[in-house]
Amino acid sequence: MQRYDNTEIVKDKNGKRYYKSILLPEINVSDADEYIIVTQQKRLDHLAQEYYSDATLWWVIALANNLSNPTLVIPLGMQIRIPKDINSYITNYRELNV
Repeated sequence: MQRYDNTEIVKDKNGKRYYKSILLPEINVSDADEYIIVTQQKRLDHLAQEYYSDATLWWVIALANNLSNPTLVIPLGMQIRIPKDINSYITNYRELNV
C-alpha cells in the first residue's frame, strides 16, 4: 500500500496538479512492538519489507519513531520501534483519508 494510493489529485487556479494533503494515523506504543538497534546500515524501506513484506510501508516505521522528513537511511546505533499491529494502522489511514 503506497501512501498516495487513493489520494485525490487536485488542481490550483493556475492548473498545477498536486496531491491533496493526507492525514496520518497516530501510532501508539504497544507491548507487541519490536525494538531493534541499528548495527549495520539499514533503510526504512528495507525494514518495512523485512517486517511487513511491503517496502512501501516505510512511512509507518518513520511515523512511529518521529522521523519527520526522514531520509530512508537510519543512523547506526539508533533504536527503532517496529509497530506490529500494521493492519489497524492501514485501516485507520484509509478511514482518515476517504
